[in-house]
Amino acid sequence: MKRKLVVAFVSAVAVTVLAAGLGVLLVTNRINKDQTLALLSRSSAIFVTLSQRAPSKFYLDLVEGRRLGGALLGVVSNNGTIIGHQLTRIPTSVIKPKVLLKGHVVTWIEHNKIFFARPFPLAKPVFHATTGVIVLARPVPGNAISIAYLLTVSALVLLFAYLISSVISDRITSGFYSLIEVTKRIAKGDLGAKVDLSKTADKELKDLADAINTMAEELSASKEKEQQFLLSVSHDLKTPLTSIVGFSESIIDDAVDDPKRAAETILKESRRLERLVGDLLELAKVQSPTFSLEVTNCDLTQLIKDLANAYALRSKESKIDFQFQSIPRSLTLETDPQRFMQIIANFLDNAFKFTSTWVRLEVSEDDQNVIVSIKDDGPGISPEDSQKIFKEQYRSPKTSSKPGSGIGLLVVGQLAKSLGFSVGHRSPITADGLGTEMRLLIPKRKLWII
Repeated sequence: MKRKLVVAFVSAVAVTVLAAGLGVLLVTNRINKDQTLALLSRSSAIFVTLSQRAPSKFYLDLVEGRRLGGALLGVVSNNGTIIGHQLTRIPTSVIKPKVLLKGHVVTWIEHNKIFFARPFPLAKPVFHATTGVIVLARPVPGNAISIAYLLTVSALVLLFAYLISSVISDRITSGFYSLIEVTKRIAKGDLGAKVDLSKTADKELKDLADAINTMAEELSASKEKEQQFLLSVSHDLKTPLTSIVGFSESIIDDAVDDPKRAAETILKESRRLERLVGDLLELAKVQSPTFSLEVTNCDLTQLIKDLANAYALRSKESKIDFQFQSIPRSLTLETDPQRFMQIIANFLDNAFKFTSTWVRLEVSEDDQNVIVSIKDDGPGISPEDSQKIFKEQYRSPKTSSKPGSGIGLLVVGQLAKSLGFSVGHRSPITADGLGTEMRLLIPKRKLWII
């Protein structure tokens, strides 16, 4: 990774420097060329003025082929022929005599020199020609120096870029190596591993390190909860099994005075085991990735009324004051009716289990939700246990003598989430500090209200 970062950084700098350098070189060459042409234009104008002031000397120099301070002299005949001792060596395709006859300047570059050919009118005809031409040449300045300068600067910049990129990549990759090492330790089960970066580390690396540390803490807490859950379930399984095994052995050994009572105890503990195993299977089913719902349109009001009628009969048998109150209109809900009734039934079962004298089932609404509320006057839930009841196995110390696995509300929380509902509770609800209210909140956007 370090090598890739260095190569990428140096390559980016190299491309930038070369592009900028070539751009500067092209602009500089253009400026130098324009300046050279301007100088040649002025020089040629001076020569033309001198030739016109001393035409005899000009003609003599022309005939003898002399060079006047580096200038070449000649004439252009009317048919486009160049006449001049030195100019005849220049190809007509380069010097372009027809262009000169029209009075235009001709320039070209040859052997790293700029040539400038300027036409001018002769004071008197020479070789039957009335147009003279003067050619000046001057080296193109600075090309070799500019290229050498560009290469030197580029080399220095690339060296500096390499040093800087090495430092930066070391700083970045060292943090990543720490992150990789810690994540490997976490993957092997060392949930106490922590990423500890230096204070100079980048903010993004620190954020990633914090996320990994938080993940390790949550995994550790989850593992601890899992262990506590297994210990609790193991205890709940062991207690009835001990009773079943003990009474069974006593019956076999004829050591029981009242076999019927022993059989009743075995049946009671067996049913307790059956409930616990059923709750565990239900929890595993709800938490499974393959868990599915049978969603259909159903009459929410009628579902709750059917449950209320069933628990009204139960209340008469247990002598509990049970009352039901609903809203005076029909509610159509798109949901899984069996799972919905399972949530309400679980709340009602708990209420009947822990209540002292009364249970209330109410359906109400606010601006956003339809609220199904189940209240009782039982011992209530302590504030320190309020955050646990829907998230983990929970059995209140106040009701440890009551039958149950403590898994029911955990299943309810998972089911409500799967159906798109939310659950909550309030405790205490009575003036003497007792009672609990369980609430199921159904968003109105899921309902058709008639």
